[in-house]
Amino acid sequence: MSRGVVKIRNVGPKSAAWLRQVGVRTHEDLVRIGPVEAFLKIKRAGFRPSLNLLYSMAGALDDCHWTDLSEERRSALILELEALLKGKSLLDAKFALERLGLKLGRIERIPSSQPQDMIFDQQFEEGTLLKQGDFVGVSISAGTGGGTIIVPDLIGKSLTEAKKILADSSLIIGKINYQPSATLLPNTILDQYPSSGNSVNPGNAVDLFVTKPADTNIPNEEND
Repeated sequence: MSRGVVKIRNVGPKSAAWLRQVGVRTHEDLVRIGPVEAFLKIKRAGFRPSLNLLYSMAGALDDCHWTDLSEERRSALILELEALLKGKSLLDAKFALERLGLKLGRIERIPSSQPQDMIFDQQFEEGTLLKQGDFVGVSISAGTGGGTIIVPDLIGKSLTEAKKILADSSLIIGKINYQPSATLLPNTILDQYPSSGNSVNPGNAVDLFVTKPADTNIPNEEND
C-alpha cells in the first residue's frame, strides 16, 4: 500500500482510486469531507459511482458494512443530496435526481427576483424520508416577467426537425443530453426544457434530451 494511503472500510480498489483522485485518501479525509460531498466530488470528476458507494462510505463512518445501514440512514443520505437542488437549473436537477433514483415531480414556475430558470424551493423539507422512485417537486423562477414566445412541442421529433422548428420560433438549441436507447431511432427528442407551452423570450435556448444508440461513444452532454 502506498505511503500515506490507508484503506477505507467498505471501499474497493476501483472506488479507492476514484477517491484518491478527488483528494480522499484516508478515513480522516472522509470524516472531514463527509460521504455526500465525497460522492459529489467523484461525480464532478467524471466518474459514474452508484449509490452503493455512497452507502459504503457512510458505513465506513458508522463502522458497519454498507448493507447494514438502516433505511432511515439511507434516506437521510439521499435527502442530503436532494437538498442540494436549490440554486441549480432544472436540467441539472433532473439529472441529479435521476442519478439518485428519484424523479422530478411537479414543476411550478413563479415570478421572482431570482435568476430565471433557477430552482429556489423544493417540495420536501429537511428530515423528510424518501425512497428511490419518489417524485420531488420544485419551484423554479420565471424571472420578473413572462416571455412573448410559446415554446413548441419537440418531443418525438428528430434533432434536425427540432433545430428548424426552434429557428422558426426565434429560439435556439441549448444543451443536448444524449440518452442510450435500443428502441427509438438515434437523434429522437425524448424530452425538452423548457417544456412546450412555456413563455420565453426571443433568442432563449431550449435544452434537449436526445436518443443515441446504446453501444455508441457519443458523450452524454454537449452544447450545440
